[in-house]
Amino acid sequence: IYNSTGTNCVGYAGLTDVVQKARSNSQPSYWFAECLKYLYLTFMRNEPNNPLPFDDYIFNTEAHPFPKAWGYKLQEMLS
Repeated sequence: IYNSTGTNCVGYAGLTDVVQKARSNSQPSYWFAECLKYLYLTFMRNEPNNPLPFDDYIFNTEAHPFPKAWGYKLQEMLS
């Protein structure tokens, strides 16, 4: 980030103009809710201390984890 912006600021902001690198005075809520969660999940994939083993969970489009066991139980209830 430092190399791209040339500032000593630490944090994230929206951009109003990507060419001029003009920052806005707002932070979209989805940044923390989704983007950082995806980043976390990307790097936790093969970690031994991952609290959400990818073989046991399915993630929806907003990166919310759902245990696969729920799907199996639902399938049993519907059959």
